[in-house]
Amino acid sequence: MTEKPLSTYRQTVLNAALLIEKKFGVFYSGMPHHNIDAYRKSDLKHLVENVFAAEIAKTTNNHFRTSFDIQRAVFGYYALAVKHGHLKYVNMKKSCLIRLYRNNYIRVLQRCQPYLFCMNDDNLANDNDRRRAKIFLETVFPQKSKFEK
Repeated sequence: MTEKPLSTYRQTVLNAALLIEKKFGVFYSGMPHHNIDAYRKSDLKHLVENVFAAEIAKTTNNHFRTSFDIQRAVFGYYALAVKHGHLKYVNMKKSCLIRLYRNNYIRVLQRCQPYLFCMNDDNLANDNDRRRAKIFLETVFPQKSKFEK
């Protein structure tokens, strides 16, 4: 019996976990979901410029995700490994992933009632999906935030 290959997303998370395991001797199996992450700037800088500079550079130079990339989970795993973070397992109840294709965006938000949501564009989304997303976002957020140009 052959194993089902990992999705690109899961493979990139595994890549991040394996980097941390190789460098720090500890493997983290927690799977990040679409949420807000908080990291120390000094940790990010050190990780990007020193610890995994070559590996991260390869990922950031790609225009599209590949199974050789490193997922952002590497930053959280690093914080755990150097004792600058803590691990908290949570459910998806107050976070909501909206895929640009096949979703009625308003219905998803009404069902989830999330504190935040992530709109995910991938290879299944098309220009019509992106137009629908733009209309949806302009309806839900009619005024630009003070952080937008």
